[in-house]
Amino acid sequence: MDLLNEYKRILKDHDHIALSTSVNNKPNVRVVNLYEDTSKPGVIYISTDPNSQKVKEFEINNIVSFTTLPKSKYEFVRVQNATVRKLHSSEIEKVKRYFTDRDVSFESKLKKGEETTAIFALEFGKARIKRNTVDPYDSIQFDN
Repeated sequence: MDLLNEYKRILKDHDHIALSTSVNNKPNVRVVNLYEDTSKPGVIYISTDPNSQKVKEFEINNIVSFTTLPKSKYEFVRVQNATVRKLHSSEIEKVKRYFTDRDVSFESKLKKGEETTAIFALEFGKARIKRNTVDPYDSIQFDN
């Protein structure tokens, strides 16, 4: 089985991740929308209010973990030690279609500007894939 194709398929089938931050040894998990660029494995995107608690936590510690949330099948992608990076406006133009493909109202959010919407890249070199309750995790490495 081709792990890269499995990774891409699972990400494409999931809309949300549980994103974990940690500041001063206090973990914090929240569910956020996931936007993937399957042509660039090892990177996913999220959008959020730039004044949110998670953005403050990113500024203190930009290393995060996340997992896709299992749907009807017990399969997910799990990542530890991802680095969060805020995208600049020139980068946003390049990735905005991944957002609008999943959320047609996203274009209007972007037009309101950086006061209301910030886009972040989560970059990682390794992911673990779970495809069922029986088999062990598979690991996949990326060239980031």
